[in-house]
Amino acid sequence: MTTMKTPISKTILSIIGLLATGAIAFAQTGDDSCVLRRPNGANFYVEASASYIKEAVKLADTRSFSSKSNNLYGGSAAFGWRINSNNKLQIELGAYASSASQADGFKYPDDYHYDGRLKFDFTAIPLLVSYSYCVPLIQNGRGELCLTPVAGAYFIRFKQTSIISYIDSDGRPLHYESHWSKDSGTYAAGVGASFVWHFTSRFYASVGYRFLYRGSLTIYDKGYSAATHWATLAAGWKF
Repeated sequence: MTTMKTPISKTILSIIGLLATGAIAFAQTGDDSCVLRRPNGANFYVEASASYIKEAVKLADTRSFSSKSNNLYGGSAAFGWRINSNNKLQIELGAYASSASQADGFKYPDDYHYDGRLKFDFTAIPLLVSYSYCVPLIQNGRGELCLTPVAGAYFIRFKQTSIISYIDSDGRPLHYESHWSKDSGTYAAGVGASFVWHFTSRFYASVGYRFLYRGSLTIYDKGYSAATHWATLAAGWKF
């Protein structure tokens, strides 16, 4: 009887091979490994990162924008504990921002001319806790691949600015501007992967990807949720 290899079995074999490679590299890693600042005792680190976040934003008020691709830029600061060569824990606080606008204009039958513009500003502040399982890929621990589940809270401030300009029947230009803001918070959970390179026993840098799903946030008295995709560059200092 012939058997067919499924994509799932291939994935399992690939994972086993990766872990086996990591185990061999770990076995070759001595006390001079760059992963740990101290071979024995507590190993802590601080980290700063810059990220680009892409998410699908869906708002209930179709007068603004019902569905847009929202891009956020910003960074985070983190404090972590390297438990051993394979495991670490981390808490991070980030701040990310984005803006969008929509304009319209028309002419009333009585010759009033109206121009309106809506501007939307987003500020996202995630507070996240993550665990990483790291597989050494390079002898002495200089390079490693980390798989990172993450969960926490996700806060956002939404600000809308309405700008209206028009010329009245006497030809006078008039201008009005109003502001409205809303704060909301929810949970967030996801997973990420990163490649880390330890330049010395103190300094490292990494590049990674993270998928994060956040729960419903309330804007315009209705909630919306979103899946986010993160591209991140980070640098850390061990002590």
